[in-house]
Amino acid sequence: MIDRHERGPLRDHEVPSDVRANLDAVLKSNYTAYVTALRPLVTGRTVVGSSVGHSGFMVELDDATFVVAYLQADRLCWKHGSGSPHAADFALMASPDYGDAAAPLEADRPYASEPCDIGSEVAKAHGQLIQTLSIGEDTFNLAFADGHELDTMIVTVKDGRRGLRAFWEQW
Repeated sequence: MIDRHERGPLRDHEVPSDVRANLDAVLKSNYTAYVTALRPLVTGRTVVGSSVGHSGFMVELDDATFVVAYLQADRLCWKHGSGSPHAADFALMASPDYGDAAAPLEADRPYASEPCDIGSEVAKAHGQLIQTLSIGEDTFNLAFADGHELDTMIVTVKDGRRGLRAFWEQW
């Protein structure tokens, strides 16, 4: 039997009605509207650098702008800026409110048994063209022209706090 996390996307007629209802709710959510505002700022841009912390990461773009993706209020938020990032931008990626999710997890999640090095995963996006975003209930992914995504997820770590994991993934 194929692990449900290893399956590819479902076709439209294969999506159960309860899953479709959840998808519709996500599409109509305030979070989706919030993240959608990021799309025109990153689409068509190439990642030229990055910085990371345990609760977020920054991608530097080819138009001298940057995007910080960071945990706040148990969702992945974003901040767009231009020029050089400030200390406050770096602080967003190292919030003491969130745990370090680098260690393997004891949960039924994609990549749970693997360690997560956000820095090396985000670095795989260097030189890649951002094609769009994919948006979930409380996270979003940068989606690249070569078919990869920087897949982000919020998890619970051993000390009970929430933490961020990110993996370079191809569909």
